[in-house]
Amino acid sequence: MCSRCRFSYFHSKIYLLIVSRAALLYQYFYAHSSPWFGCESRLFTVVRKSGSSSMALKGIIDGAQGDAQNGREDVANPDVVQGIAENRDEDEVVDGGGGMRDEEGIVAGEEAAEGGGAGEGGEADNWREWERVADELTWQRLLGLDGSLLFLEHVFWVISLNTLFTILFAFSPYQLGYSLLRYLGIASRIQYFPTLTAVLLGYVLICFIVRILHIAASFFGFAPMYRLFGMCYLVVKVFLLVLIEIGFFPIICGWWLDICSLPLFASTLSRRLASFSASPTSSLFLHWLIGMVYVFYSASFVLVLREVLRPGVLWFLRNLNDPEFNPIQEMIELPVVRHVRRLVASTSLFFTTILLVVYLPLTFISRYVPSVLPFNLSLAAETPLNELSLELLILQVVLPALLEQTHARTLLKTVVRVWCALFGRLLNLEHYLLPEEEPRQEAHNVVPVVEPAQAQGLAAQHQALLLVREPQGFQAYRKPSYFAFRIVALLVALSCTSMLSSIVLCVVPVSIGRFLIYHLSGHRNVHELYTVATGLYTCWLLLKLALVVYEYAPRGSRYVLSAFRGTLSTVVKIGAVALPIVVVIPLLTGVCFQVAVMSPIRVSPHQTPLLFPWQHWAMGILHCKIFCAAVMMGPDWWMKQIFEQLYVDGVRGLRVGYLYAQLVAPVLCSLGMYLSAPQVIFAIVSSMADVSSVERVLFLRYCYPSLLLFATCLHFVYWQCSKLQALAQKIRNDKYLVGTQLVNYERVDPSDS
Repeated sequence: MCSRCRFSYFHSKIYLLIVSRAALLYQYFYAHSSPWFGCESRLFTVVRKSGSSSMALKGIIDGAQGDAQNGREDVANPDVVQGIAENRDEDEVVDGGGGMRDEEGIVAGEEAAEGGGAGEGGEADNWREWERVADELTWQRLLGLDGSLLFLEHVFWVISLNTLFTILFAFSPYQLGYSLLRYLGIASRIQYFPTLTAVLLGYVLICFIVRILHIAASFFGFAPMYRLFGMCYLVVKVFLLVLIEIGFFPIICGWWLDICSLPLFASTLSRRLASFSASPTSSLFLHWLIGMVYVFYSASFVLVLREVLRPGVLWFLRNLNDPEFNPIQEMIELPVVRHVRRLVASTSLFFTTILLVVYLPLTFISRYVPSVLPFNLSLAAETPLNELSLELLILQVVLPALLEQTHARTLLKTVVRVWCALFGRLLNLEHYLLPEEEPRQEAHNVVPVVEPAQAQGLAAQHQALLLVREPQGFQAYRKPSYFAFRIVALLVALSCTSMLSSIVLCVVPVSIGRFLIYHLSGHRNVHELYTVATGLYTCWLLLKLALVVYEYAPRGSRYVLSAFRGTLSTVVKIGAVALPIVVVIPLLTGVCFQVAVMSPIRVSPHQTPLLFPWQHWAMGILHCKIFCAAVMMGPDWWMKQIFEQLYVDGVRGLRVGYLYAQLVAPVLCSLGMYLSAPQVIFAIVSSMADVSSVERVLFLRYCYPSLLLFATCLHFVYWQCSKLQALAQKIRNDKYLVGTQLVNYERVDPSDS
């Protein structure tokens, strides 16, 4: 049935349903006064059965009109009423055969039209069959949706709640803030972030209004309104405080850090303002990100200080490791004035630290060591060495250093402890700075700890937990004379040490890295991430060598000589392994990626692709690292087993022959075969046929990706076949093999029997 016929059929059903319901109402209200009563019963009964015949309906109406013209006044026939009642009972029992009953109704309608009789045969059918038409009007037929109406309720609530949330928390604050700005006459003067400014000002205004209403409700004694306004005020207050601590404070720290580090990049404040005017959103996000990183590492340094210093020294800083520390609870309990004081104190502390660590050292370097500044950190590069500096150094050096803090944390704790011991002895503040070591007591001197009495039951304990949000551990110390002056001298020494450390870290690694890279590559304008990384690793090697000498020197020359021989052999092994793994294989991997992926995509057929060894080596390093991570996370195969064996052997147990035979040789053979196979194939083809230079370029251009695709598809098909074979073997074993393990089985020698 076509769509138009379906629509006509559906439309006729609806029309007949409406007519039947109208006839039923007409019969109910005008049963005793209308001459149409008898024919109306026949009309209603037959129309219910005539599913699709318009001719039957026309005959029924003509018969009814003939009865009316003959002056026949039909009364309520008890047989007809009894037939309708029987049909009702029959409908409750019989649920099928709708099509057959429809045909019977049509025949009954035609007989009634011809004879004008009572139509008793059609009235005996099921009169409630047409109520199923309303059940057939589902959402699947109307809108193409299947299921109950419950999903519409869900959609309604989702849309309503989203609309209510948008109006309450976005539209209303924006309208309030914008109205206030327009009333003050500064709405048109705001050039950057006008919507955000209006929303934040609206929240501040809402907080102020709710606070006034809260005070008014308290004054007039409206307890329900007092609780409601108090809850609203706390919600808005916590939201604004969280926004200030997470959003506003890192932004101002990032801006202050950028302003103080302008000599590092030979930039000016006008350039920073111009970049902000060009892209305000990006500039704001970058400064927020820089501020968040600075705040995070400052908090990490404070945690290191808490582990080293005596409990109670950093009484003015919150302990983030305290299990009872709850910042949201503090935001709710403490007044706004105290939060403002904390914000001012934190801002002053962080700004002073940035001034001491960044601005003053850079000013000193620019005045006395001007050749070091500025640093070359631009994204554009003039040498091939710099083209992938960010990708390589960020992924290989910066991110591992940022995420892995174990060694740096241990070294920093050692440096802080040594500094505190040194300056503590000079200023007689060692007992104030460092905790006292607990003396070892004998067993007979140990005094059992007396448990304190329970204070006023469980309610008092909960009250103490609520009041003491930030307990500070305290350890007694001996206070020397002129304590205040000694503390001032300690702060001055701390400032000088911070400045000196920053100067050394800005000058020494960069100078060493520039010197080494210039003598190795001959380039001067190199990205500073390379120079800093090279200088830091060189300083680390020198420091490690000094520590080893300091550790082994007291043990005698023979022990030092044996340790030197062992270390030298280990270094030679590492060099022999690092040459193919760190240099050759990444370079070949980068070249393969260039000829297989980048050249067919980026280079047009009339151009010649160029090879940059530094760039391809850096790209190969990245691909090798990704491939090694995928191998370690993938299924068990020969390369994963080799990696695990190398990890088990370690650096000192490195087996060069095993590594060359099992890993280096297969990988080099595969890469060499992939790079040389198209050249060999083209040489064979060109020797047998005359090939032009254009055809040679096209063949070599698309032969590498085609070969890679073919090898990948072949390996995938082989892998699928092996999996299907294993699956078939498993199904065969599960179905036909019973008992795959022999128990208590011993082979019997035939000679014994």
